[in-house]
Amino acid sequence: MEEKTISIQIRIANNPYPLNIKASDEEVVRLAVKTINDRLMEYKQRYNFKDDQDALSIILLHLMTQTLLEKQNDRSGRFLEDVKELDKLMEAYLESI
Repeated sequence: MEEKTISIQIRIANNPYPLNIKASDEEVVRLAVKTINDRLMEYKQRYNFKDDQDALSIILLHLMTQTLLEKQNDRSGRFLEDVKELDKLMEAYLESI
């Protein structure tokens, strides 16, 4: 059975956007919107951006960089776990011969 979708309206930089999302995603979407708007206000104050577009571009760059670094770290962690597992298997094999 397909998950129920809902219609919500969000505001980013005072612009309204209608969205159709999974009901279970609403909390995360609203948290993402709040994070973006909070960062927008922070960046506009800290870096004196006059244009929301410029501030949003830097926010997007920052968030995407974080996401990609987390993925890279996750892959590195899984690779290290695989190497450790192979090391255990090799050790067990060598002890058995």
